Amino acid sequence: LRADVAAQTAKLERDRAISMLLQAGADVHKLDNQDKSVLRAAIKVGHEISVKKLLEAGADPTAMAFESDLNHDVTDAEIAYRYGTQVAQPVYGVVERFLVNKAAREKGAGSLESLLQKGAPPDTIDRFGKTALITAIEGEFAEGITVLLKHKADPNLAAKNGWKPMHFAAAGKDPAVIAQLFAAGAKVNAKDLSDETPLDIAIRLGNRPVIDAVRKYLLQEEMNFAASVSRLTAAVEAPQRASFAKRRAPTP
Repeated sequence: LRADVAAQTAKLERDRAISMLLQAGADVHKLDNQDKSVLRAAIKVGHEISVKKLLEAGADPTAMAFESDLNHDVTDAEIAYRYGTQVAQPVYGVVERFLVNKAAREKGAGSLESLLQKGAPPDTIDRFGKTALITAIEGEFAEGITVLLKHKADPNLAAKNGWKPMHFAAAGKDPAVIAQLFAAGAKVNAKDLSDETPLDIAIRLGNRPVIDAVRKYLLQEEMNFAASVSRLTAAVEAPQRASFAKRRAPTP
């Protein structure tokens, strides 16, 4: 009985510790020195409450790491299956949320299209702190970029490091990606956590075609903004002009 009470007390203390760390902003995807996640640790000791809290905080159960007893790489979800339904059920309930990211990493255009057609969310941030769109841009996965934008992936959603899709495109080699993102509504003058813009990045890396593309769409963005301001100004002033004209109209 004392052993049971001690075990329950230890579980409660660990659950409280995890809650406090998450509330303090701890990175739920931080790995240990064996590249294993805190989610995997919670799964392996059977802490159902801790597992649920980590999943609610965005833990990615598709994280892959080597398991010595299996002698190969496995995901946290596979580990959960081995450790029973108590922890497996909440894990498997969120796996689908990260499959789009996995397909983008593996450059599986067919899988990506199929998942998105079935309603899988396109903008989940995975264990690398990136959306599927950012992963596709960084991996030069042109077909994946097209598929994700077609299914309304957010072209302005930042990675955990503060870079937005346009920043990653500016750090790449293909100016066509800049054009794709701009057409989808990406902000060319977006700033990261250090106030660095895509143009700053392109200039620093010295890729002339990308620099030219960023400058081109930056100018277009400024022109579009000026045009929208002019339209808004005209729309606000039009009723005032109409009212003034009505008051000044000569009486018959």
